[in-house]
Amino acid sequence: MKQVIYTGNFANEKKYVANGFTCISIALKPSRFFVSRNFMPELAPTYDMLSISDEAYVPKYAEILKKINPEEILNKISILSKGKPAVLMCFEKEGDFCHRRLVAEWLQNLYKIEVKELGRMEQVKNPKKADAIQGSLL
Repeated sequence: MKQVIYTGNFANEKKYVANGFTCISIALKPSRFFVSRNFMPELAPTYDMLSISDEAYVPKYAEILKKINPEEILNKISILSKGKPAVLMCFEKEGDFCHRRLVAEWLQNLYKIEVKELGRMEQVKNPKKADAIQGSLL
């Protein structure tokens, strides 16, 4: 079974869950309102990265990804999602610079899979029509 992966933000978690998605935090610390409790700290940025420019952030985050085994990441997503579509989540609003899109691009480039952003709530009702709204960061 092919794992379906999206990205999104904590503000939409309840709507994602209500529509059958499994939410997985990839933030340093999940939102205090995050109820899903699935967490992948290996995909989180470091604290010092929170205060640097986007231009400086991208290569620093690329170094984090280089140290990660992507097969282990896919396996963990599959285990946590239990066959449901997964949403990798952090705080930033759709369209804002964020590391979840860097993770999406990393997975897309390695595995030729599509990892779309679930930002607009009408997309959650029909995830097959979801569009990637954030541009390429790499």
